[in-house]
Amino acid sequence: MTNHIPVVFCCDKKYAPYAAVASYSLCRHSKSGLKLIWMVPASDLNDIRPIVNQMTKMGIGPKVVVVPEDRFDGWDTREYISLASYIRLLIPDFLDEEKVIYLDCDTLVLDDLKPLFALDMQGCSIAGVEDLSGRKDILVPLPTAATYINSGVLLMDLGMLRKDDFFKKCQHIYAEHSEKLRWMDQCVINCYLQGNVQLLDGHWNCQILPNWTVPEKRQAILRHTKPAIMHFLGAVKPWQAWCNPVIAKYWWQYANDSGLSPLPKVPVTHLGQSIELARVLDMNEDFLAASQLKDTIINQLMNKN
Repeated sequence: MTNHIPVVFCCDKKYAPYAAVASYSLCRHSKSGLKLIWMVPASDLNDIRPIVNQMTKMGIGPKVVVVPEDRFDGWDTREYISLASYIRLLIPDFLDEEKVIYLDCDTLVLDDLKPLFALDMQGCSIAGVEDLSGRKDILVPLPTAATYINSGVLLMDLGMLRKDDFFKKCQHIYAEHSEKLRWMDQCVINCYLQGNVQLLDGHWNCQILPNWTVPEKRQAILRHTKPAIMHFLGAVKPWQAWCNPVIAKYWWQYANDSGLSPLPKVPVTHLGQSIELARVLDMNEDFLAASQLKDTIINQLMNKN
C-alpha cells in the first residue's frame, strides 16, 4: 500500500476556485499523507495558475497535470457540464498511479479518506455510490439489474483501466450513444461498467440537491448518513445566490475559513433565479424572507410594464 493517497480533481478556470475549496476541505480533515492532483485543460492553465500558486503558499498546492482538449472535440456540453467534466475519463492515461480517488469540484470532504482508499475493490475497476435519482432518467441502454453510480466520487483502479483501454472504450460509447447521454460522462462511465462496479457506502458520497431537498429529508440525511463527503448535485450550486441558504452555509463555512482569496457569490441575473429562491425559502418555511422576495419580484415585474 502506498504511503500517500492520490486524490484527483478535474477542473477548468470556471470551477478552479471551487476545486480549491474542496481541496482545502480534503486537507483540513486528512490524517493521512495526500498527493493532491489537479487535471486541467491546457487553454485554462494561465488562469488557474494564480489559484494554484496561492494554494502552494498555504501548503496545499496540487500537482497540476495539463490535458489537451482536442481529445474531446465534438463532445457535447451543458450549462454545468463543461469539457473539463470529461477529463476524468483520461485519468488512467495521464497519471502513473495504480489507484486513485476522484472527487468532483462541488464536494466537501468531511473526514479522512484512508478507509475509502484502503477498501477492497473485489476485482472491480471502479467503485462508487449508487445514484438512484440519476438512474430514473437515463436513456442509455443498461441491463435492468445494473447498478448506476454517481461519478462525483470514484475509487479507481488505474492499472485495470489502462489494461482494458478504458478511454478508447469510452470514446466508442460516446460515439454510439451521444444523443442518449442525459448525464454525459456519468452515463459513459456507467455504460462502460455495465453494473460491474463495487458499491461504496452512501456516506462516501452524500448526494444533496440543494434546492430540492426538503428540510425533513435533509435532516435525515445528515443525521443518519454522517457524510464523509458531501456532494452538491444538480445545476444549482452553493456559491450561487439563488441556492438554498441552509445548504449553502455548509459550503461557505469552508470557503470563508480556507484563507483563499475571497470568493464572490454568483449573483442573480434573471427573474427565474429570484423566483427559484422564493420557492426554496417557502420550502424552508422561511415565510417572511420568501414574502419579502416575492414583493421585490412583483415590483420588478410592475416596473417593467
